[in-house]
Amino acid sequence: AATTTQTVASTQTTTTVATTSNVEILIVEIQITDGSSTHDFIKLFNQSTTTIADVSDWQLKKRTSGISESSIKVIDNGLSIQPQSYFLWMNSDYALVTTTKPDATTTQKISEDNSVALFNKNDEIMDQVAWGSSANPFVEGQSFSQNPSAGRNLMRKFSTTTNQYQDIGDNSVDFILSEFATSSDASTSPEQSTTTENEESPAITNLMAIPSTVRGAVD
Repeated sequence: AATTTQTVASTQTTTTVATTSNVEILIVEIQITDGSSTHDFIKLFNQSTTTIADVSDWQLKKRTSGISESSIKVIDNGLSIQPQSYFLWMNSDYALVTTTKPDATTTQKISEDNSVALFNKNDEIMDQVAWGSSANPFVEGQSFSQNPSAGRNLMRKFSTTTNQYQDIGDNSVDFILSEFATSSDASTSPEQSTTTENEESPAITNLMAIPSTVRGAVD
């Protein structure tokens, strides 16, 4: 489908605002525990370098290992993600005890053997990620075989050559588990991080996990 756009002028540049679904928003990090079952978050990233993504009425959904499907969060009207910037959903209990300010919260939890998907306002899947083992998950290619654990978040690979997150359409190849204690906070640069499982990639070289890097402003 074609993307409807509008142009925003500034003194420095002209930026395109995507009002429908052709902008690339990726799920780039998932935490299901840090020792507490409610300390969950999902981090999204606008891969575009020029396009602001209007994510009004987009929705995060999850499926459990037993195929139960439910909504995690319908994003509020008027919210957008700046180019090369992040959007953070967090469990509301976790938001009460962390210094990081999320962009959206609900009481929903994500767990082992779950999967999540991001839907646009036309109910089209924009990205989806599965981990562990489950029947009929939200998934691209094959599920990432392991479950995240405390201090080991599920993270999308990042290329220091292209300065882009990897997205070849296969969760088992596009993601790794972090080997350091990560958090929703923005403190560690890509150069400080390392990777473990699934470091090889048929599409991109010089890959590493990019942890909770500085989130851009969210309108």
